[in-house]
Amino acid sequence: MTSQTVDDLLQQAVQSQNNASSQGAIKVYSLSEMLAPQPRVEWIIQDLILPGSVALFAGAPGSKKTWCLLNLAACVASGKDWLGRPTRQMPVLIVDEESGRRRLFDRMGKVIRGLGLNDNLPLYATVMAGFDLRSDEGADALTDVIRQTNAGLVIIDALADVAVGADENSVKDVMPLMLNLRRIAEELDVAVCSIHHTNKANGQYRGSTAIAGAVDLLVTIRSGSKEALVQFEIEKTRDGEPGTFYGMAQWDSFADTFILTETAQSKTPKFSASEVEILEYLGAAMQATIDEIEQAVTSCSPARARRVIHALASGGWLERVNLTSGGRGQKAIYRLSKRGEDAYEKLRARSFP
Repeated sequence: MTSQTVDDLLQQAVQSQNNASSQGAIKVYSLSEMLAPQPRVEWIIQDLILPGSVALFAGAPGSKKTWCLLNLAACVASGKDWLGRPTRQMPVLIVDEESGRRRLFDRMGKVIRGLGLNDNLPLYATVMAGFDLRSDEGADALTDVIRQTNAGLVIIDALADVAVGADENSVKDVMPLMLNLRRIAEELDVAVCSIHHTNKANGQYRGSTAIAGAVDLLVTIRSGSKEALVQFEIEKTRDGEPGTFYGMAQWDSFADTFILTETAQSKTPKFSASEVEILEYLGAAMQATIDEIEQAVTSCSPARARRVIHALASGGWLERVNLTSGGRGQKAIYRLSKRGEDAYEKLRARSFP
C-alpha cells in the first residue's frame, strides 16, 4: 500500500470539494454584471407571457380554460396572433395529466382545423406521464422532455395533477411544486403555464396564497358552460399591465372545429331599463332566485324579465349560484359576476351614459 502524506490527503479533500461545488454551484453575480446592458426580452405573447416566467390560468369547470389554452398553444406553435396579441413562433409542449389521449387528440384536432393549420407544427404532448413536480426527480424528468422538444412554452393541465396528494391550501405542500416550476422556467428560459381550478365559493383560484405569490402572471377565466363569451381577467402580472380582455368561443359540429376569436367589450355599455333594474336589484340583494328577480322588475313583464336575466347571464354579467341540480322544482339562483359587480358600481356612480 502506498503511504500518503498529510499534504496528499489535503489535496484530495480540496479536489473533492471543488468537484462537489462545480456540480451544484451557486452563481453569485457582481454589481458590474447586474448593471451591464441586458439583452432585450421578446414577448412570447405580447404584453402577457415572457420567457423564463411562470403563469397560472384558473377557471371553473365549463369555463373553457383547457380549450382556450390549447388554442393559445397552437397559435404560438404557428406564430398566429392569439386574441389580437402577436406571438413569437416557437415549439410548444403540452403536459396533459387530466384529459387523456382520446380527449386531448380530439380537442387538438378541432383547434387545429379551426385555425386552418396542418400537422406540420412544432407542437408536442405528453399524456398521463405521471409527473410529480414536487420532487426533484419529477422536475428533472420534465426538464429532459422540454430539452428533447426544444419547447419555449410549456402548458400543464392541470396544476393539481402534477402534485398528487398535496394539500393545495398548505404552503408546505405547494411550495416545492411552485419552486420547481420556477427553477424549470428560469434554467431553461421557458414560459411554464399551468391550468388550475377556481374556488366555488368566491370564483378565485383554489389553494394557498403561496400559489399566487409564486407566479408572474395570474389570469382568471370566466365563462358559463352555455356561454360563447369568455372573459380573461389579469389578476396579477409582474411584467405587463392588469386588465380584462375577451374572446368568443364557437364550435362547429359540421366542420368539426373550435374557434376562439377576439371580441371587444364596451367599457360603458348601454343597458336597457330592465337590465339596469336587475343589476341594481342583485347589487343590493347579493343573490336571489329567478322568481324573486322577476317580481322585483317593474319596467317589463315577468316573462320579459326572465329573458333579460338569461341574456345578462349569457353576457357574463350574472352567474348562477346553484349550478348542480337539486331536483324538480329547484329555482335558479343568480348573483352578479365580477364583471357585473363592476357594472353595478359604475351604475351607482352613474358613469354610464
